[in-house]
Amino acid sequence: MSTARKSSTPDSVGGLRASRASGPDPSHTSYFSFASFHDPDGNGWLLQEITARLPGRGTSNFDVATMKELLRETEEHHGKYEPTAPKHHWSG
Repeated sequence: MSTARKSSTPDSVGGLRASRASGPDPSHTSYFSFASFHDPDGNGWLLQEITARLPGRGTSNFDVATMKELLRETEEHHGKYEPTAPKHHWSG
C-alpha cells in the first residue's frame, strides 16, 4: 500500500493541486491524506482520511427510520440483480 497526501500548493480551481506528497498529512487534516492499493483482481483503490466532514456531506442528518428504509431498498434492488450478475471467479 502506498500513502500520499495532498500538496498544499494553491490551485486556480479554488482549492489545492491534485498532486500528492509522500506520506500522511502531519496534522491529519481531513481530505489531505490518501492511501492507494490494488487488490488481487487488479482493481485500484484510493482511500482518503476524513476526520471531520465538510458541511452538507455524509448521512449524519438521517434519522434511523430513513436509514432503515434506504438499506431495505438497497437490499431489495440487490436481491433482484444478484441472480442475473455474471459469476465472479471466486463464485465457483
